[in-house]
Amino acid sequence: MAALLPILLCSGCVLTPPGGDLERSFWLSLTLTPAVRGYWIAEPNVPDVKPPAADEVGRACDVLTRMYHANRLYLVYHKQCPDEVARRLLLLWRDAAGDKAEVVPTLVPMDYSAGLRPGAAVFTEAELTGWSSWCEETLKAPAIALYDVYPRRPWDWAVEALRSGSTLPIGWVGIQPEEEPREGLSFVVVDTWGGVSAYVSNIDWESKGRDRVESWARLPRAGVRAVFDLIAVAWDYDYSPDGGSAPPYDDGRDDPLPAGRNELAAAAIRAACPVEAFGGFSSDLLILDAHAKLHGEDLYGDLRTGTAYRGAFAAPLDDIGRVYQILGDER
Repeated sequence: MAALLPILLCSGCVLTPPGGDLERSFWLSLTLTPAVRGYWIAEPNVPDVKPPAADEVGRACDVLTRMYHANRLYLVYHKQCPDEVARRLLLLWRDAAGDKAEVVPTLVPMDYSAGLRPGAAVFTEAELTGWSSWCEETLKAPAIALYDVYPRRPWDWAVEALRSGSTLPIGWVGIQPEEEPREGLSFVVVDTWGGVSAYVSNIDWESKGRDRVESWARLPRAGVRAVFDLIAVAWDYDYSPDGGSAPPYDDGRDDPLPAGRNELAAAAIRAACPVEAFGGFSSDLLILDAHAKLHGEDLYGDLRTGTAYRGAFAAPLDDIGRVYQILGDER
């Protein structure tokens, strides 16, 4: 599979879109800590997080850019620390990334405490407008993003609040594949988990699951650049019916994505997505950290010490790094 990857990704029918390099990104916590305060609960009685020091940010940035070949980092902030700490951290991440990667502040507009029902607002409109202004004027960010993996939640007000504060492009990280982008967005990061994870056998995925992922890549998203999620944590294939075609939702037993699946999915998505709309690939480290902890592992702890993650989901993460390396070599 590795030998075929350059051919699959660099075929003549797919070209690098105008405007620069293809995106190779990760979503992760700004504070390199698990998502709790302001994410699951609006007013949690939980200890304050321990923000990383400057050298820890530097080591984490080195791992993500040098070992996994990222060129953009979506740093998720959900009020897990005071705003002044978050702004200091964003400046540290920006300085550590240098010319190796872009740093995009990514704000959670609504918490997840109410499940699929609307949760509480994490930020006020005024706070989002202030964040947008600061990100443009002080951080000099290339963009700003909102994060939500649940569909059809009412946070259009958050887009308007960000637009009131700056001229930065606004993105949505975690959009579900068949949901239309909100008005005012410039780019989306598409959550492909259900389609890429389907079927434990790559042969079955090619014959039964590939079409679904390709159909997501072909969906029209007028004027919006689409980046697509590659996967490290899949579902529990041992307890899934029909060869793993549908997920049982048991967070304690989820499996790593089968070897080679990310390469197959990347090739399928890139060939199917209109060239003018295709922006690259991304991957969710929030979920990887959460599942690593269920195995007694600490992804964020590894990043703080400058260590590549070698736990239960290391193989598919390495696959993602190889896809990113080849995309980077296209420059």
